Amino acid sequence: MSEISSKQPGFSDQIARFKNIEIAPRVGTGVWKATAGPIWPDWDNQTFPRFHVHYNPIDTKPASGWSTGDPVLEKGFWCGAYFNNFGHVISDHSTRLLLSHKIDPKLPKIFSTFVNLENRPVTRSKHKLLNVICNWYGVNLDSVIVINTPTMVKKLTVVAQQETTKGWGPNERYLDLLDANAKRVLGTVPSIPLVYVSRSKQQGGILGEAYLEKVFEQAGGLVIRPEELPLERQMEIYSGARKLVFCEGSAVHGLQLLGRLPAEVIILKRRDHKFCVKALTPRAQALHYVEVGGELRFYFKPGLDYEKLNNRRDTKFVDSDKFLAAMNELDIPISKYWDEKEYCRVAEEHLIKETDKFVEVWSKNRSKALRDEFFSLVLSSRFQNMAPLLKKRFSEN
Repeated sequence: MSEISSKQPGFSDQIARFKNIEIAPRVGTGVWKATAGPIWPDWDNQTFPRFHVHYNPIDTKPASGWSTGDPVLEKGFWCGAYFNNFGHVISDHSTRLLLSHKIDPKLPKIFSTFVNLENRPVTRSKHKLLNVICNWYGVNLDSVIVINTPTMVKKLTVVAQQETTKGWGPNERYLDLLDANAKRVLGTVPSIPLVYVSRSKQQGGILGEAYLEKVFEQAGGLVIRPEELPLERQMEIYSGARKLVFCEGSAVHGLQLLGRLPAEVIILKRRDHKFCVKALTPRAQALHYVEVGGELRFYFKPGLDYEKLNNRRDTKFVDSDKFLAAMNELDIPISKYWDEKEYCRVAEEHLIKETDKFVEVWSKNRSKALRDEFFSLVLSSRFQNMAPLLKKRFSEN
């Protein structure tokens, strides 16, 4: 089958069929570059069957490990790698699933996972996230195979990723599929004027975010912590929202399970880039990114190289004047309920708790560079008066 460059229009509509393809289990820990999946023929010249980030394939060719006596499947769709990360599984590794299901609901849908997870059934707790996504799309779990050992597939079909991180967004045909699926599951949903999606119980977010929850509720908003809700309820809320405000994080990727939204989407930024801009622009009625304020940094994963940033959780604190002005401009009336002294009290309590978590991990490594970086940010922030108290917490460990 002829293939086209992934940068050309129509790439997302491509489909290919291969014979006698070995699929390797997942090796490594990276959310993008871990080795997993089919060993495609003519590897370097393959385009859409491989795994893309931005506009290019970034996967590493797996080593062959299959031998006579290992599992053999007659046929199936290749769908992606699987691991328990809500954001990356939705945005990177399951965007082939819905289209594959629509092409042939009965043909097995194949994912690859770590060697220490069971192959089947997908309903086991270790595959809970994939279970939920399949249920949302109406995919029969009996048709889903999660492999953890080298497996040969006699006839393997693959469609392109329907969207990629920092690359191409969803095309109109894929949005139509997503719209139809949401209608099938949810029917008509009630309109909700304002929703705030919090990450106050997650690592990294906004200092004093519990106070933001309070003022959004006072302004008539519905405040949710998506990790506390079933996926279908999350989708119902997002589908009915007219103004949908997220604290930047993995929950935003939930919108990629939906098509066109009636909502104006507002992202409260935690990092420098515009998170999910390619995915959200075709879906939202309007898309806004709001600078919250200054930044602090905490590290939460012991045992990693502390001089690298792969375990960093950027945490913002509110610059009230700029933040409230931005909310007013977007017709989100939280400023009338804002009490600066109360925000500072809640934020300071939050800062102490986050610092204590950081210190517990830091004490296993005692990196001077990271401690100095942390205090440099504290001393340049609105919390500089707290530096002596926070330094005492480091000195006690």
